[in-house]
Amino acid sequence: MHSWQDLSKGVGILGGTFDPIHIGHTEVAKFVCNKYDLARVVIIPAFLNPVKVHEEILAGSRDRLVMAYLATLEEEKLFVDPIEIERGRHNPGPSYMIDTLHIYRLRYPEVPLTLIVGADNVAFHLWKDIDQYPELLRRIAVVGRPTYELETSKDFAVVKERHPKVAELVEFHPEVNIPISSTAVRESLRGGKVPVNVLHPAVSKYILKYGLYGCKEVCHL
Repeated sequence: MHSWQDLSKGVGILGGTFDPIHIGHTEVAKFVCNKYDLARVVIIPAFLNPVKVHEEILAGSRDRLVMAYLATLEEEKLFVDPIEIERGRHNPGPSYMIDTLHIYRLRYPEVPLTLIVGADNVAFHLWKDIDQYPELLRRIAVVGRPTYELETSKDFAVVKERHPKVAELVEFHPEVNIPISSTAVRESLRGGKVPVNVLHPAVSKYILKYGLYGCKEVCHL
């Protein structure tokens, strides 16, 4: 375990299903890491994303975890933490970020934490125990996603009204606007095509090798 002195510049946390992880995820993580001069960003695959609890997860937790490791092996400041997947294996259910943040605060009591969130997930008033977030975080970095400007403004207006201290944590970064989604990647793979320049080559090879998302022999790079 790293000491808090090693991480004194701060740690970013990027959670999600990562089904599969793509370059949009890693580019966002690197942007926030550089923007705030963080020591590192930790990518945390969810066992079950509470925001998408009714959506089918097509790759198993082990596969999503391995792909996250493969996508970040060459990135000096990007790390993967299996904390939510391990927690889910012992206690199946949604992976709530509040539980993960409490553990990180216990692990690194002096380290500033930055939560990284896509603009499509700013309905913080619906998040579990959201009023505890100001005690645990230095900031929430919200990165842009195409087509979400209107939804973001509506949701954030509710957050400002109901949870003003949470709203004060939020810093928007619309300049980071990478038009890639895991849904589009999966659709491409189901159609027999590995999307170009969207997946880390090692992730593409892993998907092909194990036939994830219905993509095996029929797929081509």
